[in-house]
Amino acid sequence: MVKLQCHKQLVEEDKIITSNAIKSRYLGEDDNSKTLKELIAYHNTNMVHVLKAGTMKSYYTTEKYLQKFLLKARKEKDLYLKQLNFRFITDFEHYLRNYKNSKEEYVLGNNGVMKHLERLKKIINLALKLEWMTKNPFTQFQLKYNKYDRAFLTLEELQTIENKAFGIPRMELIKDLFVFSCYTGLSYGDMIGLTSNNLCFGPVLQENCNVIKSQIKQSISR
Repeated sequence: MVKLQCHKQLVEEDKIITSNAIKSRYLGEDDNSKTLKELIAYHNTNMVHVLKAGTMKSYYTTEKYLQKFLLKARKEKDLYLKQLNFRFITDFEHYLRNYKNSKEEYVLGNNGVMKHLERLKKIINLALKLEWMTKNPFTQFQLKYNKYDRAFLTLEELQTIENKAFGIPRMELIKDLFVFSCYTGLSYGDMIGLTSNNLCFGPVLQENCNVIKSQIKQSISR
């Protein structure tokens, strides 16, 4: 009876019917039986050398939230991709919005929640391209970000930070990284990935720094 159901499923999915195909479906070894954990592992393994370290770190964080959500809301460690639906997405969104740390403080704002859902959506799009899924649970779900007017530091404020002496090595390092990022325009992810091979010392470095500072002054004065 079960094998007949497997045969029927394969026919409905326009799959080539073979004894091995029926056996794989029966044993849960075909693509239709892939799980969320398998999908995430496949994504991370293939993207670790494509995406930046900072971006991968964000995907790992999203994975941790998914694991916690499954354990708390579903009482499971994993689930089949075919079980993912609109309800799963909205339940995960609700979980993220109400997630609290050990101090009972809310951790994520709206845009933080949307970022995790956006990463999950990209992972699911990968499953659709691999034909591991036939339905997209995000079809009826819309990501909604809050827009904010960003405030900018004035040159005087930046110089105040630059000249501030914290007296704590860790804080001094954070300040130096922040100021370096402001003068160069590098994001944290790009800056943290710099090595000695990316830097040049001597008059050229000083000239470049002067040009960068000049550009900052011009943009601020406008």
